[in-house]
Amino acid sequence: LRPLVDILVVILHWGVEYAARPTEAQVELAHKICQAGADVILGSHPHVIQTMEVFQSGDKDKFIIYSMGNFISHQIGLERNSGIVLNLKFTKNFDRGETWLQEVSYIPTYSHPFYINGRMYFRVVPVQEAMERIMEGTELYLGSQDLPTLQNVWDSTTQQLQEPFVKSPDI
Repeated sequence: LRPLVDILVVILHWGVEYAARPTEAQVELAHKICQAGADVILGSHPHVIQTMEVFQSGDKDKFIIYSMGNFISHQIGLERNSGIVLNLKFTKNFDRGETWLQEVSYIPTYSHPFYINGRMYFRVVPVQEAMERIMEGTELYLGSQDLPTLQNVWDSTTQQLQEPFVKSPDI
C-alpha cells in the first residue's frame, strides 16, 4: 500500500480487557508494525484508555495508541465509560513528496446515560465542554453533582495519555 498512500493507519482490536497498560507483546508487535511501514496504530478492545506513544522508526515519527477506551458504553466503572476523540495532524511537503506527523491531541469524553420520560438514552460528552456548560448553567442533563465524576474522567485520561505531541514544521 505504501506507494498508494501518504499515511498508513492500522486499526487493531487487541489487548487485555480492562488493563490500564498494553502487554509487552503488544508493544513489541506495535513497534514491528511501525517498522514495517505503518504510520499510525489505533488500538481498541480493552474498554479502557491505555497509553499512547510516538515511536521513532528510521527518520519518521510513528503514533501508537494501544486503546482509545470506550466511545459509548454503559459498563460499570468510570474508566469503562471514558474515551477520547483523537486528533492527528499531518503535514505534507509536496515538493519532496513527504508526509509526517505534525501533532497529536485528544479530547477526553464520557459516555453519559440519562433518562427522558423513563427511557434511558446515552450521549458522548466532551468532558471539558460539559464542565464549562455546568458552570455556566447551560448544561441540560448534567449538574454540579456531576462535576466530580467529570473531573475524575479528565484527570485519569490526561494522566494516562500525558501531554499531546507537537513537532515543529520541517518545511
